[in-house]
Order: sequence, then structure tokens, then C-alpha cells
Amino acid sequence: MVHRKSHSARAAGAIWRTVKCVGCGCEFLYRMQRDAKATKFDVAMMSDDEMTMATSSEAWALLAHRLHAECDAVPCPDCGIYQPDMVAMLRKRYSRLPYVAGIVAIAVWAIHIIGVALRNHRDSFRPAIQMLGPPFGYLLIGALFAIGVGVFIHMTFDPNKYSSQRAGTLPPGPNGPIRKADFTLTDDQLGVMGKS
Repeated sequence: MVHRKSHSARAAGAIWRTVKCVGCGCEFLYRMQRDAKATKFDVAMMSDDEMTMATSSEAWALLAHRLHAECDAVPCPDCGIYQPDMVAMLRKRYSRLPYVAGIVAIAVWAIHIIGVALRNHRDSFRPAIQMLGPPFGYLLIGALFAIGVGVFIHMTFDPNKYSSQRAGTLPPGPNGPIRKADFTLTDDQLGVMGKS
């Protein structure tokens, strides 16, 4: 058995993301933190130092990508709405669990069908009856229902439904929204990038 040595690196950092609200035009900032991890396995032509540097570079590149491409769900401090990219991120987050549950249930159902078919390969009618009968027929119905719930959440979930209740009530915090006009960078806030 061959054991390959692995090299891991972790990078953490934060940025101040500037947002212009699509609802009221307010410009605000929030601090977004992310971390990233990279793992590489030994390559015969690279030394340990070269592998460590390559792994570290990959972790920092992944961190830079996450800081550029991702967002946090932070409502506007004036009108309280979430921006379209934040809404999309929240919809994806809240609809993921029903999708996954439905897919897992369908996989269990499919494994059951294969098992029944292999066990009863001579009798062509028994597998059809057993795959639709309880409890596995209910499992299929539950799986389709869970996927339907995921689709429904993804299509209809509106985090801006109660934005008028949030408007003007959000205290600025370490990760909360700060109006651009009120933003001043303190010494603590200058150290936004972490170390690997």
C-alpha cells in the first residue's frame, strides 16, 4: 500500500463589501468574512517546500474567489430589503434541505426496486406490486413531495416580505450594515486579512 503525504493550508480573511440598495438607493457596507482550505498530495517532482507554497497559494486563491463571488444576507439599513443576489442565496440555502431529502429518498427507493427485481427475477408481477406497495410506495410519494416543497420554497420564498418592519431598526454591528456616509475605518477594522 502506498501512503501519499498530504499538504494542507488554510486562509482566512474579510472584506468590506459596498452595496447600493435597489429599493431606496442607499449605499451601505458590511464586513464579510470567509475562510478557505486547500489540500494537495505529494507530487514526485516537487519538494516539501514547493508543495507547501503551492497549497498555500491555492488556499489564498480560493479565499479571494469566495470573497469576490459570495455575499452575506445583510438588509439595507434604511429600507430593510435584501438585494437580489442575497435573495437568490437565501432561496438556495432554504430550498436545499428538501431537495436533498427527496433525492436521498428516491435513491433508497431505487435500491429497493433493484433488490426486489433481483430477488424475484422470475416472477414479473411481484416486483411491480412490491415497489409500489407500502412502505416504499409511501417513500416515493414522500420523496416527490419533498422535492416539490424545495421547488415551492425556491420559487416563492421572499425574505423581503417583512422589510418594512426591519427598516431603520438595524443597529450597525461588527457584521451589520453601515451607511457609506457613516463609515470610517478604525485601527481594528484595518486588519481585515488573516493569515494562513
